[in-house]
Amino acid sequence: VSGRTQTMTISFKEHKAQVNAIVVNSTDEEAVSASADGSCIVWNIKRGVRTNALFASTLFRRVLYHPDESQLITCGSDRKVTYWDTSDCNAIRILEGSTAEINALDITNDGDLFVSGGNDKLVKVWRYDEGTTVASGAGHSGGINNVTVSPDQRKIVSVGAEGAIFVWDMPSA
Repeated sequence: VSGRTQTMTISFKEHKAQVNAIVVNSTDEEAVSASADGSCIVWNIKRGVRTNALFASTLFRRVLYHPDESQLITCGSDRKVTYWDTSDCNAIRILEGSTAEINALDITNDGDLFVSGGNDKLVKVWRYDEGTTVASGAGHSGGINNVTVSPDQRKIVSVGAEGAIFVWDMPSA
């Protein structure tokens, strides 16, 4: 993007429904898109080709790379948090994440903790390796649309369908 114009260099069209999230890896060579069609597609954004895909019976809402980029983490309408191997896109672990659709995920810089939020109106903090909940926070009166871990890793910010923005203390692991 420069000045008042920008040039599109590549266009991908393979999803059959709304794309809800996209994340780019640290080398800026690969991106993963999450769609309501039940697929996450891995794209080589340098060459402009699909390199892999993963499928599940869910409307995917978010996809993230684990900080070491060996795994992806997803959530969606199936109320599960799933870890995927980035080399073959096979599911490695499936967590029962909520009683309602999960809309949002973020992960700490070291990958030890991740945060989820969804239509159960709860912000949950999880230990990544153990797959267990460390803490849960209630306050939203509507579904949670997004969660973000602050750059200093000390706060969590959540936003909800009711228009609220909440700031939470990050619990100690």
